[in-house]
Amino acid sequence: MTRQVKKRYCAVLNCQSFQSSPPSPDDTKLTKFPNDLYRLQIWVPVCGNKAILKIKNLSACIYGVCRNHFREEDFDHRKILFRHVNPSQNLPSPLPAEDMAQWVLGLNQPSSPATADPDQMLANDEINTASTVEEVVQSNTSHSSRSMERHGAKNRSPKKERYTISKMLLECGINPQMATQSHKIIAKKAQQVRSDAIKLIVKLERAQRRNGVLKALATQKAVDTIHDLLVSPAARTILEFELKNFKKKPRGRRWTRKDKLWCLSIFKRNASVYRFLCSLLTLASPETLKNLTSEIVLEPGFHEAVLKSMESRVSKWSAKKKDVCDNV
Repeated sequence: MTRQVKKRYCAVLNCQSFQSSPPSPDDTKLTKFPNDLYRLQIWVPVCGNKAILKIKNLSACIYGVCRNHFREEDFDHRKILFRHVNPSQNLPSPLPAEDMAQWVLGLNQPSSPATADPDQMLANDEINTASTVEEVVQSNTSHSSRSMERHGAKNRSPKKERYTISKMLLECGINPQMATQSHKIIAKKAQQVRSDAIKLIVKLERAQRRNGVLKALATQKAVDTIHDLLVSPAARTILEFELKNFKKKPRGRRWTRKDKLWCLSIFKRNASVYRFLCSLLTLASPETLKNLTSEIVLEPGFHEAVLKSMESRVSKWSAKKKDVCDNV
């Protein structure tokens, strides 16, 4: 909804609102000027008052437009003015184009090359050339702005102007003052879709930059360079774990049987210490290690591999050593 404040003065020329004391019950609210420049360019001429052309910030001044200059269908059941509605009732003669050309808000807007004055364009070129020469002369001097250039802060694009519904209607060839309610609903929906698309584009660009950095770090060449480092085998193993799985979610990490056994050797020594290391390093989760131990089948008796190892060792003993073992 359009912002409404306590009335002060109606900006429409020769308007008799707020003149009586006490004020009329119909004159209790005053609609402030909109912040949108495109709507403001519609509101200011229809008021026919040259005094408001000297005000730089109309949205914060005591002037506004009273209810007498809007239609009844421009208000809802709570007597609140709909958004993007322009005054159209009981208006004086609009301001001529000559007066609007001197409007201070119009002078503050950047002019396009097609509408800019040739002398002004030449002056801008001279200013840009002078600034370029000054930067070349001061290239060897330290300055705070040079640090901004190195970090890219100085080359960032300026803040974009808000893409309002009135601007969208103007681009479609529809006068916002003559637009119907269906036009405004469609324009509002298109504005929301455009806003969502811009947000998704920004997220996609950030994700692509981050993914490029991670891919550069997580290449097989980077993993192979770890073997050339003069570090301990344990530190080398931890570095391999970090480079292989640091960009993956905990449930998306994959471990070889050798990796699991290495982690299991730490987990069996002290489970609480291993859980603490998991919060700092990229290690296999305790649940993964428990699933690994559940695959090991334990049966009573001697292990066959142990018996074969003992048999091979005893077969290499001398006769004297075998007799000593028999006597024991």
